Amino acid sequence: MAILPILQGEAAFGAGTPFGSSLAALVESRVAKNEASLGARLADLDDLVSAVTGHVAHLAPASPALVHGDLVPGNVLVHNERPTALLDFGFMSTIGDPAFDAAIAASIYDMYGPAAAQSEARLDEAIRYQFGYERARLAIYRAAYAFITANCFSPSGSDGHFKWCVHMLRRPEVREVLGV
Repeated sequence: MAILPILQGEAAFGAGTPFGSSLAALVESRVAKNEASLGARLADLDDLVSAVTGHVAHLAPASPALVHGDLVPGNVLVHNERPTALLDFGFMSTIGDPAFDAAIAASIYDMYGPAAAQSEARLDEAIRYQFGYERARLAIYRAAYAFITANCFSPSGSDGHFKWCVHMLRRPEVREVLGV
């Protein structure tokens, strides 16, 4: 997993580099490549990037684990009501903090649905109960994911994923954690 590029066109995370440091560097790299489209939608882009990278880089390290990066129902095979396989590694797959996967999975489970916020809240509650991840950690990882993937499907930012990412970066609870 450590040799997979985190995203197409990006290098794999280094085995000796802390996950938070690698993620912060990737946020900076992706924002630099997509500054025009992000800056057009986020007036406080520089402050927001600074807050996200600072928070991500200073999260307490977690025991490294597999991060799938795209845990949606279609990528989880189930047999006899038990998960038996994960599919589609490669989009944000690496070794890192499992809380990152949990945060993103809860957010993208129903990301475009009318009950997306409620789905995320229910999943967050279960994740916090089962694994003890703090709300702040989940919010910080969601903000990093939003910056990293905003332009993955449309360099101009004209697709639904970009809009979802900008919305994530504008959410009051995310901004409160980031202090912006």
